[in-house]
Amino acid sequence: MTPSIPTAAPGLALCALLVLTACGGGTGATDSPPAAATPTPVSPVVPDPVSTAASEAAPETDIDGGGPATSPEPPPTPASDPASPAPSPSPPPAPAPAQPPAPSPASDTEATPPLTPSPSPSPPLELPSTGEPPAVVDRTVLGILVSTPTRRNQRSVAELQAALFSSRGPSLRTFYWLQSGGRLNVTTRDLVPADTPIAAGDVIEVTIPDPTGTECTGDAWGKAARVEAAKLGFDQGGYDTTIYISPKVSGCSNAVGTVGTVGKVNRSRRVVYFDKTDSPATSPLTLRTLVHEMGHNLGLGHARTLTCVDAAGQRAALSTSCTEDVQGDPTDGMGSTGRVSNPGPAPGDDHSPMDPNPRLFAASRVHDLGWMAAGEVQVVTGPGQYRLRPLYCSTPNGAPRALRLASTTTGRDYWLETRIACGGAFDNFIVGSIHHGVTDTTVNGLLIRQGDAGPGPSGSTFLLDLHPGTTNGSSGFVDAALSRGEVFTDPLPGGLRFEITDVEADGTLVVRIW
Repeated sequence: MTPSIPTAAPGLALCALLVLTACGGGTGATDSPPAAATPTPVSPVVPDPVSTAASEAAPETDIDGGGPATSPEPPPTPASDPASPAPSPSPPPAPAPAQPPAPSPASDTEATPPLTPSPSPSPPLELPSTGEPPAVVDRTVLGILVSTPTRRNQRSVAELQAALFSSRGPSLRTFYWLQSGGRLNVTTRDLVPADTPIAAGDVIEVTIPDPTGTECTGDAWGKAARVEAAKLGFDQGGYDTTIYISPKVSGCSNAVGTVGTVGKVNRSRRVVYFDKTDSPATSPLTLRTLVHEMGHNLGLGHARTLTCVDAAGQRAALSTSCTEDVQGDPTDGMGSTGRVSNPGPAPGDDHSPMDPNPRLFAASRVHDLGWMAAGEVQVVTGPGQYRLRPLYCSTPNGAPRALRLASTTTGRDYWLETRIACGGAFDNFIVGSIHHGVTDTTVNGLLIRQGDAGPGPSGSTFLLDLHPGTTNGSSGFVDAALSRGEVFTDPLPGGLRFEITDVEADGTLVVRIW
């Protein structure tokens, strides 16, 4: 069978037969409420929708996104869970959609060596192709394996080609094609169409002098390798992203990506990946790191978490005293812990170690990159009950994929989303999975984030921990989502309250906000 990646139609569920399903078609990123899902607003709580026009690019810098996140020290004596049971009012009537897919593996937060993903006999990656397809943007990528006279790169050209360009398994190409709903095609200098498999891909090998001074920097490896690549006819300036893979260097275990600006073309961006192993046969390239650093190239900031304490020093979901874990979000590929657990353990077992694949991005990122269709983000304009369908692997049913409202206490927008167990390589959550003693509440739960205004490094997201009583480092955030029947109250003066009053058969939530 010839692999193909057809384009996706507006309004259709984007069903991936191999690695995941990323639903929601159409083009544009308009914040408008769907007619069938809007309650009568009362006393507005948010201003008009925030414009998503891109700002001018900041000076090009490198962001470290590949190493393990540094988690803040948990404050003493956890507080009681703020998600307290509450009576559920009757939800508005809703159609009965199809049963969601069966659960599969979930995410974790402990940094561990990558494992080889299990091979899949599934058919090639495909998306539905009826109706008017969204516009496709090609993003050209060059891969460079870098060696020095004293350090030989152990990776092969074929391995890097597969990690970047494969259309039959987890790769940079399949992640962004599905994440974007068929709008971003990772390709070569020859601009291979999205519905055509890439047989080889632009990957070369170069040798540079041994770097001196500070070795764990993009400049030390990227600039020298760029010179050697140009001698072979491959100029970084001719590509949107160039990915340099170094050999293993003692003390270097991170990756860096130059930061672009959301909404811009962001050409000639760089990723430098410091390899962590001399044994590629047992430790493949970490796709999570490649996805994360290209996210920086596209202008995305980190997926952060907030660890807060109240006036008595007790853990709280939100307060005026919070610390950030810069990459702590386990449900977003822009957090260093945003990856999935290794398949194998049954629900109820501890899910570790990890495989190297990332989670899909949070709703605000998908919106900012223009990968949401009109009506898929609903701006909440008053108290009421709102339907919210899963951000990924769900069929359009009149409900939005995200709810957005202004925080009355912090100045950051609230973004609300829910996930289900998609299966495949990326969003394959397991219902009730346990991570270092903490039970995952992501599936059919309500994830609440706050987001900075603006793209780039300042445009980060901040996941709230709605069960702050679990304090096992970053693993405490696998139960960050609110469950049905629980109420989260923003404790700051004028704060809102949130509750899931119903979960429909396809994972669509009915959320009460007041």
